[in-house]
Amino acid sequence: MDDPMASFKDDVDAVRGAIRQETEKGRDVIVITHSYGGTVGNSAVKGFSRPAESSTSVQSSVSPSNSCERVPETGHVVGIIPIATGFCFTGLTFMDHFLNITPPFFRVNKMTGYADLTVRPQKFFYHDLPPAEADHATSMLTTQSLKALFEGREYSYSGWLDVPVWFIGTVEDQGLPILVQRAQIGMVRVLGGRVVYTELKTSHSPFLSQPKQVVQIVLQAFESFTGTRADDTPETLELANRPFIPLVSPWLPLTWFRDSSTASVSSSILHYRSIQGRTFHSDKFVTEYSFPNDEQQLESVDIRDFADQFPQAEVTATDLSPTQPKWVPPNVRFEIDDATETWTWKDNTFDFIHMRYLFGAIQDWTALYQQAYRVCTPGGWVESVEADIHFRSDDGTAEEQEVYKLCNKLYEEGGKAIGRTFFVHDLQPKGMEDAGFVDIKTVDYKVSARLSSVLLQD
Repeated sequence: MDDPMASFKDDVDAVRGAIRQETEKGRDVIVITHSYGGTVGNSAVKGFSRPAESSTSVQSSVSPSNSCERVPETGHVVGIIPIATGFCFTGLTFMDHFLNITPPFFRVNKMTGYADLTVRPQKFFYHDLPPAEADHATSMLTTQSLKALFEGREYSYSGWLDVPVWFIGTVEDQGLPILVQRAQIGMVRVLGGRVVYTELKTSHSPFLSQPKQVVQIVLQAFESFTGTRADDTPETLELANRPFIPLVSPWLPLTWFRDSSTASVSSSILHYRSIQGRTFHSDKFVTEYSFPNDEQQLESVDIRDFADQFPQAEVTATDLSPTQPKWVPPNVRFEIDDATETWTWKDNTFDFIHMRYLFGAIQDWTALYQQAYRVCTPGGWVESVEADIHFRSDDGTAEEQEVYKLCNKLYEEGGKAIGRTFFVHDLQPKGMEDAGFVDIKTVDYKVSARLSSVLLQD
């Protein structure tokens, strides 16, 4: 925007005009959005979807305008492809999603009416481009009106509820961290959004750094939205370099092994189910753990660190899937098991038991701790590490924000629906006490939402 008075409504009307030009010719439209444009594109599709495809969810604008009324088009919007962006919510401005707190990469310039970048775009947005291309992309950036960011909630609309969505996430994004992108996918799915989620290992602008892969994803989304095959689409799309997290995941059998020596893991145990580039645990177990088990998911401290720190110990590692590395320490034994089923170890087997990140997967925490109590030696320790997903702030203001209230409510309703709560902070000490443990200690660590800002400065 080159006009500080340019509004969000101006952007929405411009996109609606472009959509209408095509639909009036009888053409169906797929809306591709990026970054700030995600809010605009979602709002612009209001009234253009096929009535039969519209969600049963009730949506309303704060103050509907003529620019958002349903018009008798011949063609329709049949899908949205958001790229490295957020999901628009009816009645919220772009900055409402940030609680109107200015992100660290731009500042409010009230003198000019624009949002001024405080970072070098070449590094922040285009770090995976050659320097000359990054410079060129930076030269194409225009000014951004503050008015469009902070105003216009009466024109915002959750268009992703009306049509299917194929989202392209950006793993190396420094502007919109990938964890934020993944979190919002889960939220909109719970709200009824029909979202297929894909990822590319790129910066904020994958259409510049990996244009071929983006085109392939767009073509596949086209086929999904329309039920037809795009012209010149290869019979087998070369999509091996990107992971998928489909909305519906089929389940396949799994084989496993046991080996107590340092050895190369046999390929036969790696036959767990693979879903379009990402892998998930077997259907052997009743537990439905929702996180993938591939390298992308497992980039963290693992059991090898513990085994190396205590070489004299015999370490048993369990998981729903064979997530161990190719080479393992000699004092580690891997077993595939479901912690919610009956533990098969003898009484008083372990001196130390560690479990973590089971929120949303356990129906009975007391029963889980009872099994741990039985197999733990007298004087041993059981450590349970979980995340409290309630959003809080030191001054108590975050708890009153509607966005956070909605997020907490969705997790509460989702936990009730599956019979496995996501809020386990109070269940841990109570479950341990009921199981018979003594000397129970609770240690809370505050994880700041501004941590990403600190990391970006380093």
